[in-house]
Amino acid sequence: MATNLFDLATELSLGRKKRSVPRARNTRSMSRGMRYSFPFNTLPSVHLANARNSPITRAAGGRAHRLNEAGQPQMRGAAATADPGFLTQIVNWLDVEHSARYQRTPSSTYCNIYAYDFCCFAGPFLPRVWWNPSVTSPTPAQVANPVYATEVSEQSANSLYNWFATQGANFNWTEETPNGDYTNLQTLANQGHVVIIVYRNPNGSGHICMIVPETEGHAAVRNAQQRVTQPLQSQAGAANYKYSTRVWWGRNDAVKFYVNRLQAGSVSLMPAPAATAHSYFADAQGFETDSYSGDDYPYRDAIAEQLSVQDDFITQYSSYATDSMRTTRVPASITLAQAALESGWGRHAPGFNFFGIKAGRNWTGQRQLLRTTEIHSDNDRSRHNYPEVISIEAITEGRSAGRFRWTVRDHFRQYANARESFDDHGNLLRNSSRYAAAFATTNAADFAREIARAGYATDPNYAASLTSIISRYNLTRFDAAPAAPIHNP
Repeated sequence: MATNLFDLATELSLGRKKRSVPRARNTRSMSRGMRYSFPFNTLPSVHLANARNSPITRAAGGRAHRLNEAGQPQMRGAAATADPGFLTQIVNWLDVEHSARYQRTPSSTYCNIYAYDFCCFAGPFLPRVWWNPSVTSPTPAQVANPVYATEVSEQSANSLYNWFATQGANFNWTEETPNGDYTNLQTLANQGHVVIIVYRNPNGSGHICMIVPETEGHAAVRNAQQRVTQPLQSQAGAANYKYSTRVWWGRNDAVKFYVNRLQAGSVSLMPAPAATAHSYFADAQGFETDSYSGDDYPYRDAIAEQLSVQDDFITQYSSYATDSMRTTRVPASITLAQAALESGWGRHAPGFNFFGIKAGRNWTGQRQLLRTTEIHSDNDRSRHNYPEVISIEAITEGRSAGRFRWTVRDHFRQYANARESFDDHGNLLRNSSRYAAAFATTNAADFAREIARAGYATDPNYAASLTSIISRYNLTRFDAAPAAPIHNP
C-alpha cells in the first residue's frame, strides 16, 4: 500500500496499484507538470518537519516532532520486517521510565508521544499530527512541510482512537477482538509485529500503549491453560513503564486493539528525519512551548492518559488498607502509598505481592524468584547474598550519586490474593521491632521517614516518594477510620 503522497503518485502514474483505488474527487497539479489523483478519504502520512540545527532528543522538548538524536536506532519504512529483537531494542533505547521526553507534568502525560516514537522506529505509520478537515488533497509541499495548526493538528489518544477507525486500514492497521484472551495478540507481538491498545474516554482523556515482545526477564501473565490473560505492555502516561502486565481497561470501556503485520524479509531502513529550513518547532510560530507541549496544547482533545488508574486502585484497595489499620495501626495512607509505589498502581504485583516484601529465611509460605533493583553503597558481591546478580552500575547523578544500582533476582513472598498481601504487610510492620519507632509518630510523613530509616527499602528517596503520593492523592483521608487500641511492641 502506498503510505505517502509520492509513493501513491508513482503507483498511479506507472499503473502499479497495490490495491484498487477509487476515483478521486480531487485532482491537483504537481510540480513539473505531473498530475495525480487522490483517493477520497485516503490521505498521505504526515510529520512535522524538524528544525535545521535543532535536534529532537529524549532529553528535550519538541514532542510534536520525530526524534533525530545522534546514535538513535534507524527508522524503518513501511516495508519493515517483523523483528521482535528490534522492537525490544526500541523499548530499551527510548527508556520511557527515565527519558525526560515522556515524563508527566502536573497537567500533561505523554502516552501518545511514546507510541508515536515507537512506531516511527518500528515502521508502521501512527500520526503525531494529522490533516485538518479543511485539507482534503494536500500538495507535495504541504506533505513535506505542513503548517502547524493551520493544516495539521496534534493527535491525542482520543483523536487516535478515531483515526484508527477512519484511517487505520489505509496504513495496514487491522482491528483484533481478543474477548479477554490476549494469546494471539501477544504471539503477534512476540513475532515482531506492532500491536496497539487504544482507549477513548468520552468523559476525559484516553490512553494508548503497545503490546511488546516478551523477553527473558519480562513475560505476559498466563493462566493454567497457558492462555494470555494479561499481555506484556509498554507505556508512558500517569506512570511510565518499560514493561507492565496490568489490564487497565474495563469490559465496557471503548478500547480497541490494532495490529500492523510487518512483512518478512530484509529490513527497510530510513534515515533520521532531515532538518528543513522552515520549521514550526521551538516557538518559531508560537505554537509549541514549554507551557503548551504535548497533551495540554489547546488544540488537543485532552491529556493523553487515563488518569483514573490511580482512582481505581485507591477505590479497590482502600478498604484493605483501613482494615489493616484497625488491627495493626499502620496508617492506611502509608499502606496505600507503599502498595501504589511498590506495585506501580497494581501493574506489577506478581503473586499478589503489592509491597515488594522479600521471602527471608523465616518465611514459610510460597515464594517466587523475581527481578528487582537495589541501591547499595558498595559493589562488593561478597557482602550481598542474592541468588543471582544481573548487573551492577555506578550512579553518577541525583541523590543516589556515589552509590551502586544492583539489578538482581531475589526471593519474594507469594500470596493467594490481595487481602493476604495487605494483611501480611501490616503484620510485618507491626510485629517487627525494627519498625517500632514508626508507631511512636503522629502523622503519615513521620511514619514514612521512620520505616525508610529502618531499612524497609534501599532507595534513599523512598520516604519522599511515599509522602509525595500521599499528598498528591490525599490519602490521609483514609487515616480517619477508627483503629483498635494496640500497645507498641
